[in-house]
Amino acid sequence: MNKITKLVILLQLLICLPTLVWADELDDYKLFSVGELWDDDRGMHINAHGGGILFHDGKYYWFGEHKGREDNAAWVGVTCYSSEDLYDWTYESVALSVEEDPNSEITAGCLIERPKVIYNPTTGKFVMYFHLELKGQGYKAARVGIASSDKIEGPYSFIRSCRPNAGVWPMNMSEEQRASTITSSDLPSEWNEEWRDAVVNGLYVRRDFQGGQMSRDMTLYVDDDGKAYHIYASEENRTLHIAELTDDFLDYSGRYVRVAPGGLNEAPTIFKRKGKYFMITSGCTGWTPNEARLLSADSIWGTWTEHPNPCKGFKAETTFYSQGTFILPVQGKEDAFIFMADRWQPQYPINGRYVWLPINFTEDGLPYLLKYDFWSLSDFRSKPDIDLNEEEVIIKTFPQFPGGDKKLYKWLGENMKYPKDAIDEGLSGIVFVKFMIRFDGRIDKNSVRAIKGKCTRSMIKESERVIQKLPRFTPAMNDDDEPVDCWLILPINFSL
Repeated sequence: MNKITKLVILLQLLICLPTLVWADELDDYKLFSVGELWDDDRGMHINAHGGGILFHDGKYYWFGEHKGREDNAAWVGVTCYSSEDLYDWTYESVALSVEEDPNSEITAGCLIERPKVIYNPTTGKFVMYFHLELKGQGYKAARVGIASSDKIEGPYSFIRSCRPNAGVWPMNMSEEQRASTITSSDLPSEWNEEWRDAVVNGLYVRRDFQGGQMSRDMTLYVDDDGKAYHIYASEENRTLHIAELTDDFLDYSGRYVRVAPGGLNEAPTIFKRKGKYFMITSGCTGWTPNEARLLSADSIWGTWTEHPNPCKGFKAETTFYSQGTFILPVQGKEDAFIFMADRWQPQYPINGRYVWLPINFTEDGLPYLLKYDFWSLSDFRSKPDIDLNEEEVIIKTFPQFPGGDKKLYKWLGENMKYPKDAIDEGLSGIVFVKFMIRFDGRIDKNSVRAIKGKCTRSMIKESERVIQKLPRFTPAMNDDDEPVDCWLILPINFSL
């Protein structure tokens, strides 16, 4: 028996030993609370939806849509927040403001979605791209907006909007496809395979050739060689495009390709690992979450290979009730990438939540996502102990310490040693320790690690030591009354 439950049990333990003074030695022992309210330095829920992050001069800058209470229209603009550690965010500014001029393309009430910012080291400019829909036109316009600034936090000046690559054919569209004369009027009134084949063969590319290709959900990506790319949902959201930008990042070079034609992909996110490119996208179901898609390629130009849903576990078919917006490489950590997603609240947009998850990798190098209620950057130090082919485990009864919780508290009190350096300094603190109780009741010593705390290193060391010494538990049992593995998280308070 070697099954793992996705359910984490939180036990409350207080070691009373007398004045609470926090020790700030470890800043990295903090947690991302997935899908919860996330306050900025003002105590207000961060308002940066559909966003992306740029790391610059030692800080992360998060740009996103400012959402209101009643609808998804842009009444403020694009907001900017900054952080040195990704946990605590400071409100900086409205980086790009909507305009009062009713004739402006970014007048108040338009739609500004999925803003992303990149830095051009040659020009010294910060460049913002975003999905723009003109006021009162719904999603008909399907344009990209471009703005720039001399300062990362703005203000950004709106330059123009357009549909990309007007009068230019995709590099991977054949001469036969370009020359086809099939139009929508030649096809049945109901969607069928004939329609799909027509889309795959460039129906909408030909239709939009002169005026430019549709551009909706989008992201930006700067490759190792400094080349920048705009990746966007096009062709009525049925095909992704990857378009190279000019050297100043303000226009298109004319080189672009179609990816997964007819595949109905939106919400593109992209990253590169060990020379291979990966995209995690979503299907097209409006505000309702759906199953994520995974694509990979050895070149950004393709060919792109489609893989099964990268999400594993409970509610994987909904991307854990979210939709991707950006993939962030964590500075200073190897193979550390965060999948950033939004949990939309279309009826009350300002209340939308953020789902940030660490990206894991299979032995074959494919990325996958697991559901976490909370996690920390320290989780990148270890590989999740999980069988991706294992079916979801339903816990019927949870692990029990011999004699119950009171005996557990007594045992810990008798075996825990308050660190001498903390006593000498008069320091108190808290350590959250995560560990697994195996199906035979023993503690998996290799699984024991502190995941969060405001404490000294000696408190962490002592907490991990004593948890490793715990005697056998009565193991968790599944619905078939079989013993199964189960994760626990134990907060241990040190108080003098």
